[in-house]
Amino acid sequence: MRSRKLTYLILTVVLTVMVTISFGVLVFGSEPVIQTRTVYKQVEISVGDTLWDLAEEYKSADVKTEHMVDSIMKANDMNSTNIKAGHSLLIPIQKV
Repeated sequence: MRSRKLTYLILTVVLTVMVTISFGVLVFGSEPVIQTRTVYKQVEISVGDTLWDLAEEYKSADVKTEHMVDSIMKANDMNSTNIKAGHSLLIPIQKV
């Protein structure tokens, strides 16, 4: 009878520790989460500029140029990649 109580106690402690560790991993994760926010820079288009050139200039290192082109087009409600000198664009920039 005494060994049975001891077995239940050990089992309860082990399960409690396992649940606590699992909960910690779920809540805190294994990697830190980096939060970013989007800011917009207004850029005047110069002669010879292309949307691809601007995307390449303002994108962060981890973003593909084509994704930045899509982001610029969305921010400016554009249907085409054609741009004109003298006009301006809002360039979305991710800040940490």
